[in-house]
Amino acid sequence: MNHSPMPLARFYRELGWNGEDFLDVKKVRTTKAIFEEMTEAFHAKDPTNLGIGIFIVNVGPGVDEDLPAGKVKLLKDWVIPIKNRIRKSSAA
Repeated sequence: MNHSPMPLARFYRELGWNGEDFLDVKKVRTTKAIFEEMTEAFHAKDPTNLGIGIFIVNVGPGVDEDLPAGKVKLLKDWVIPIKNRIRKSSAA
């Protein structure tokens, strides 16, 4: 999997995100190897731009060391359809 900066959205699309619905990256878990590959790709592309790397480290995806190699774990509500999110926020 290629994890250069622009393909970060592609990574989530490959998992099933449609690009429009609310994506909670804190509810996506990867292996340590995938996580390191992603952060190294960002750093290799532009070593001076640490912002996206810091975002990934602080927000997500997270690492689950119990996952088999190459696997990703999606927690409940990792994607919330935009229409449901609008209904929830207007009901509050």
